[in-house]
Amino acid sequence: RQILDLTVPKNKIIAPHLAFKSETALRRALTAAADGKLPEVTRLVIDHANGQDHKVIVWCWRRRIAEHIANEVHRVLPALKVGVVHGGQSHIERRKRIDKVPDVLCATMDSIGVGINLIEYDTQVFAELSWLPSTLSQCEARPHRHGQKRPVLSQFCIARGTADEWIKYGVIKKLDLGEDLGLGADDSMLGDLESADLKKREEGLRDLYERIRDSEGLKER
Repeated sequence: RQILDLTVPKNKIIAPHLAFKSETALRRALTAAADGKLPEVTRLVIDHANGQDHKVIVWCWRRRIAEHIANEVHRVLPALKVGVVHGGQSHIERRKRIDKVPDVLCATMDSIGVGINLIEYDTQVFAELSWLPSTLSQCEARPHRHGQKRPVLSQFCIARGTADEWIKYGVIKKLDLGEDLGLGADDSMLGDLESADLKKREEGLRDLYERIRDSEGLKER
């Protein structure tokens, strides 16, 4: 696992104390960060794809980002097979595209379910982030299945000074450390907040922000 810190324009930075006010605010902040780092992320994917004997998965939150990266890879490297899968496609269509084993597969995080085997891929780039550990860990685990013969490189692209950094410290760095990600008085897990009511999820987000700020000593830029 690698964490890549990328510089983004100042107009793509939303202060964390504003970003963590609600789910909507946090998604808006992560979206702005993703838009700011998109040119660098796209170049990174192209560099991977241009290497010998590599197959690349690009994880995105939005269909538009997945399609943009796929189009850019195809424009620069037209000889490569490039595929896009997203939640708007039928399961059959997604399966057909995955079974073609494109050299670069750009996928939204909700589009590849349990049982999908991606062991042909040895490089994955997270172009966008989720604040739910369950989402990130499930995506990251897709190439790690029985039959995988090579080490898998997972790269998380972090926009400096944005909500990405809070996700880096509060979620990504704790994915496989077995650390307690409990939130709230009843110590419920962050991943469980996905099914909790809106008030509880947003209380959890604010608590996550405060814990990371206090434990990591992070300062807002």
